[in-house]
This record gives sequence, structure tokens and C-alpha cells, in this order.
Amino acid sequence: LPYPSPGDIFAEPVDWEALGLPDYPTVVPRPMDLGTVLKRLKSGAYASVADLAADVELIWSNAMAYNQDGSFVYKAAVT
Repeated sequence: LPYPSPGDIFAEPVDWEALGLPDYPTVVPRPMDLGTVLKRLKSGAYASVADLAADVELIWSNAMAYNQDGSFVYKAAVT
């Protein structure tokens, strides 16, 4: 099966229960995804561009914290 696109991976919150990842909330205490960022942007929840950038950076850092270096998700976060 082909890998999903990086945009698909980060588009929605990680459903850690459905994926059987019981340690996810411990490793990733503040989850973030592109869908949540977009909702916050559209609602005017960001006080500054820096706040928006921090949430986007959080997506990548969470992915790198949870996934093994060299994995598809890790590489997508780095790219």
C-alpha cells in the first residue's frame, strides 16, 4: 500500500486510542495538527503570527518526539 501524503498524516488529531498507542498522551502532552491550526486561524484565535508558527512547529516536534528517527512520519515532519 502506498504511504499517505504528509499533509494527510498531519491533517487531523492523532486518534491514539484507535491506533493502539496508549503512551501517546504521555510522550505528546500537547497534541497539535494542521486541522486544528486552520480552525484556530479562521476563528481569529491567534494573537500573532508567532503564536501560529509555534503551533505549526509543535506539529513537527510532536511527530519527531513520538516516531522513530527514519520512519515515514518522522521524515515527513523533518521535510
